[in-house]
Amino acid sequence: MSVGHESGHRFGSPPLAFAWAQLVDHLALEAAGLSELARHLQDTAPASARLSDDPMTVERGLRRLRTRAHHEGNKYGRLLLRCYGLPGSVSAWAREMGQYHSRSSDLPVTLRADQLRLWDRPPIAESLDAVWVHLGLAMVALRRLDLDRTRREAELAGETLSARRPAAAVELLLLRARLASDVDSDETHEILSEASDALATLPSEPDRACYQARCLDQRAYLKNRGWREDPARLEGGLALYDAIPEDSAHAFVRFRRDHGRAFCLWRLGHPAEGLVAARAAGRHAGDGGYIRFRLMAAMLEAHIVGPGPARDAVLTRCHRMARTLGDASFLDQLTRLGPAPTKPGLR
Repeated sequence: MSVGHESGHRFGSPPLAFAWAQLVDHLALEAAGLSELARHLQDTAPASARLSDDPMTVERGLRRLRTRAHHEGNKYGRLLLRCYGLPGSVSAWAREMGQYHSRSSDLPVTLRADQLRLWDRPPIAESLDAVWVHLGLAMVALRRLDLDRTRREAELAGETLSARRPAAAVELLLLRARLASDVDSDETHEILSEASDALATLPSEPDRACYQARCLDQRAYLKNRGWREDPARLEGGLALYDAIPEDSAHAFVRFRRDHGRAFCLWRLGHPAEGLVAARAAGRHAGDGGYIRFRLMAAMLEAHIVGPGPARDAVLTRCHRMARTLGDASFLDQLTRLGPAPTKPGLR
């Protein structure tokens, strides 16, 4: 009997809320009934759980658990999560909501925050996937320019991290490196080295490729620091971006490569090549369905193009996308680029 695992997604979209009743019902369906789930739990639970030998007693405990909504799951809730975990679809959606390079990162900030808050309670908050919820909330706070909240969610992610979620460990390390990068370069290098070592623990090739590209990007950011005083530093950053595979099957990886190369080439005095790379980054982002990354590519394109009608047209698109996403970090960057163009035909 296989209980608690599924090969595909049962939900076509993330459930707005996931309570104990849904978990019990899902596992009972997999086990062919609540009575069978009670017997299976008796066989599966460790001896230290001291479950009753009477299946009816266990079944009554599971029925009581169904009524607990989002309260603490008590003995039976803990056992179900320990023995079976969340349904595969819910676990996958939690991961999707917590990864920087996922499609869910394109959700408007308010919508993503509301969804994550609904999940930041039992049973999800008591599961191994709680780490993804905290990582997602940290990213929301970062996009709102709330660094104190970002650090707090990162701490909570660390407290809920399990060795059985290796991708979450890499995600957390990259977040910590991002937070340290503006304060302590030595600490950031150490964190990135740890993240690079952790890549070997990832079983999924797409994850390894995306996280490797992100590690190289964050190393290039450190390498490029101080380029105004020493432009030669950009050569080192460009070499790191060149190390990202240009023929990767993953749109995010191709975007990350060309976006970084565009900046380095532009600042090295090759604006025409930089513009080609920036536009390629935008195409890759579009191919992957990434609105945020397409916005990043367009903002860089506006920088490279310089003042004029072409730049105004690009900036108009950027302001529209940033408002759609409700992303304070992008709106702040666009403010420094200049106000949204108001010429006829560019509204």
